[in-house]
Amino acid sequence: MTTRSEAATCARRSGSTIDYARSRFPGEHVCDGQNRLPASGPDAIVFPEIILQLARGEPAAGAPTGAATEIEVEGTLTVHGVTRPVRFHLAAERELSVPGALRVRGRVPLRLSDFGVQVKPAKVVLVTIAVKDEVTVVIDTLLEPVIRR
Repeated sequence: MTTRSEAATCARRSGSTIDYARSRFPGEHVCDGQNRLPASGPDAIVFPEIILQLARGEPAAGAPTGAATEIEVEGTLTVHGVTRPVRFHLAAERELSVPGALRVRGRVPLRLSDFGVQVKPAKVVLVTIAVKDEVTVVIDTLLEPVIRR
């Protein structure tokens, strides 16, 4: 499934409806048994990661003080090898179960087509499965202090 163009190779792989977890040929090469493709080689996923890099964060304008604080963050989001600037709000609050920790949560809606992802329906047996262009990235992060000696 390799072509001369990385974009064409990616499109061909994403358009295939092969269930790599159930495939028998060659099972040990194609899949690791957990429905994941190898990191390199002809069966690898071209863009296996989504990367969020935050450059700035501060309390949102007019955010009330209290248990949870609304934070406006800016940075970049990379999906399918395409990087776009992002700005969204997160909620931060103290995590009582871990001394000094902060729990940060939020939801970021985005359109896959903005990142060059072509969403295509897939036929599985007699059923066609369609995926929407709009998705939501859910963020739930626990930040713990590091004690340096």
